[in-house]
Amino acid sequence: MFLCAKALLVKKNCKIPKSHRGLIQLFSLKYVHEDDFNYNAYNYLSSSQSDRESADYGARDNIDERIAKRRINHAEEFLKEAKKFYNLFFISISNLIICLKFIINLGIPKYLYTYFNKLLMG
Repeated sequence: MFLCAKALLVKKNCKIPKSHRGLIQLFSLKYVHEDDFNYNAYNYLSSSQSDRESADYGARDNIDERIAKRRINHAEEFLKEAKKFYNLFFISISNLIICLKFIINLGIPKYLYTYFNKLLMG
């Protein structure tokens, strides 16, 4: 979701903030307040920040399968909304699989990768 939000901000020729929080705030200003981006979809981006921080900086990974599935659904809704604003922006299945393999190499739980594969491949 962060990379999608970043791409949409680039589309509006915005100077991209250096922090995730800054990106979320600028996205809110440019797309939620000045445009017509769905507020609930935006909230998925905003609320995922705490999970990202926990996964990146926390002593323990407290993201279980239930939370991971919920975040995947949120990301799908966010991307669906984002496509309305940038008709050339999309994520192909092959690019998503490449991203998933990268994520696995970073130590994301294997069940999440398995869930994505089942979701994408049927």
